[in-house]
Amino acid sequence: MLFTSFILLLFLGIASALKGSIDFSKDAVKIVDPARASLLLFDKEDKSWRVFHFRENGDFYLPQLSKGKYELLIQSLDFKLSTGPSYKITVLNSTHYIVEDAQTGKELEDGLEFSADKVVLRNFIDNDSSGSFLNSLPFVPLIRKYPLMGMLLLGCIALMVSPMIISKFDPDFNEKLIQAQQDTKAHQS
Repeated sequence: MLFTSFILLLFLGIASALKGSIDFSKDAVKIVDPARASLLLFDKEDKSWRVFHFRENGDFYLPQLSKGKYELLIQSLDFKLSTGPSYKITVLNSTHYIVEDAQTGKELEDGLEFSADKVVLRNFIDNDSSGSFLNSLPFVPLIRKYPLMGMLLLGCIALMVSPMIISKFDPDFNEKLIQAQQDTKAHQS
């Protein structure tokens, strides 16, 4: 009797859970593993986070939530949703809830069901949208933000390179420089 009651309670808990799914195109199934994605649920009442995962087929279940407001964040390295990663969920009772896009505030008609056309596969190597190769070089963003830093860096490079450039025009320059340093040390002693 106790075992039957436990199974019945477990079934009721799952039956009233919020369900959702993400449909992937047939090509995406070879690349994407939904089980690697995570669902972060933030309870706005008690300020707590809970973590859930997708099943291999793209389905997910959020356990029975009490009446209140929640925020759902979907994270994945393999895909993103065109509607955005964050959703507001308002639970009215155990069977009725409202899902809104957190950015626009627009209610999602399909609830937590995301069709294949809303799934955007991520590239492992993203193209630079700015098209600027310079932004990928070290110090360039810093120099663009602080031009004085660029002038100081250029001055330091000029000081480091100048003996090599001078030695190309005067092969004895390095010997003269070393002799001058030794003479200076001898006068100081």
